[in-house]
Amino acid sequence: MQLPQVLRKLVDLGANVYRKAEGSTLLCRAVTLRYVEGIKILLESPTTQMGLLSSRGGHALTLARRLGYKEVERLLISYLEI
Repeated sequence: MQLPQVLRKLVDLGANVYRKAEGSTLLCRAVTLRYVEGIKILLESPTTQMGLLSSRGGHALTLARRLGYKEVERLLISYLEI
């Protein structure tokens, strides 16, 4: 099983998408890694809240903008528009 399938399975089984690792939520970590497929999987989960702040006080969209990740930023904005 590859990482996207593992992540999807964990989300489907109710994994805690709010759990923070090194101060970041799963979504913020995926943004930092530019893991677009993982971001999409997390955004499809009804329990993911994009505005959830990391321990550093930022959230996924702010992080994508700060890092200059335009593709990730567009993806997150498209999620907000749904």
